Amino acid sequence: MKTADEDSLRIASDQKTDSTGIATVTLKSTSGGFATIQAEVNSGVSQVRDRKTVYFSAHNVSDLIPSLDLDVAGNGDPYTLFENQNDNYVTVTATVYFTSLYVAGSQVTFGTDRPYKVGSGSGVKCSDGSDVCDVTFPAGNTAITNNSGKASVPVIVVPSMLIPIQTTMNVYAVADNGAFNIVTLFLKPVGISTISVAANPTVVDSGGTSAITAYVTTTAGTPAPDGTSVNFSASDGGIDTFSQTTNGLAKASFKAPTLEAGGADQLVSIIARVGAKQSTPISIRVKAPPAPEEPAEP
Repeated sequence: MKTADEDSLRIASDQKTDSTGIATVTLKSTSGGFATIQAEVNSGVSQVRDRKTVYFSAHNVSDLIPSLDLDVAGNGDPYTLFENQNDNYVTVTATVYFTSLYVAGSQVTFGTDRPYKVGSGSGVKCSDGSDVCDVTFPAGNTAITNNSGKASVPVIVVPSMLIPIQTTMNVYAVADNGAFNIVTLFLKPVGISTISVAANPTVVDSGGTSAITAYVTTTAGTPAPDGTSVNFSASDGGIDTFSQTTNGLAKASFKAPTLEAGGADQLVSIIARVGAKQSTPISIRVKAPPAPEEPAEP
């Protein structure tokens, strides 16, 4: 088992299933806050099977404490992301109240059960210390409630890998008066949407070269994750057979075939593929060398 905060949480690292296939652990915390428990099985090394998020309260839950509601606003079904290519942004709003009265001036801190970045500047680390993660709070992950008890933050999700199945992401909020809550967002599968190929130049001499680029996007409307392999092919001549994306862009070099002097120009077709997804072919015109001049008669 793994948790999001191993410094404040104590949990048994390994448990065996009983006769009904159930493994049980006890989770304890020395501080308040949300924690995510991740379960793995030994038949698939480091293969995540499931994870759940729980909240440890610093208050006696039998006491009357402030409450917090969470609402999500966005395109289409706001609780489902990646429904189309413009659907990776939502606004999460916390409403803090005590009995029937809204609480103004309360600081609310937001987070998720996935690693996330706070701010969008260069060099920003993820909450787990890594450099790459899916979730960003571009305007920060804290906000102060207004007179209606509401505090809102935008959340952007940019998938760092292709995901063939629907997944979930939990967004939580904790107010400084002890109120808390959590809401689940559903993330549609993420695959390759488009592959756009370009050549520079599009007309080359016999045996010349051209720089080929392929821009790859996902069904979430984001650039393909870094390291996505793109395969290139040419109907004639030579080309780098594969390249990997950076910010959605993969690059290759094409070398034109050698044509006979005085012959016809030739069109060469270039295609890029990612898995079964294929680009629309582009053409490069290869110019044949001019025919040699006839020697002058004496």
